[in-house]
Amino acid sequence: MRCAGKLQQCDADLNASKMVLTAPADAVGIGPDTTFEYHVAVADNYFTGAVTDDAGPFTVTGSAPKYATPDTQLSAPAAGSETATVTATATGTTASPTQLGVLALYPSTKAKGSATAIIISP
Repeated sequence: MRCAGKLQQCDADLNASKMVLTAPADAVGIGPDTTFEYHVAVADNYFTGAVTDDAGPFTVTGSAPKYATPDTQLSAPAAGSETATVTATATGTTASPTQLGVLALYPSTKAKGSATAIIISP
């Protein structure tokens, strides 16, 4: 992936249905306190070129997430579990209104279990 002319990292197993595309904030001209909006579109680049999936717009402020956790890295035994604390922040409802939860990534597992979206219902 290229972002502002710089090559960026793609975090995904070749057989995964989920892909994390990262771009440094400075490469797209934003800082931690910048509120920005983004949209995601996925196209069939092999056969038709048609957009097949579409999501957004999403509004986010990096320094003011709607939900946050102090647990940036957890480790659980095989077939086990781990508990993470997730809290609503004071400024997140207005600064990042489209955040619905948190994403747990499992980079060392096989494709079918590479991530879990955790939707928070207040």
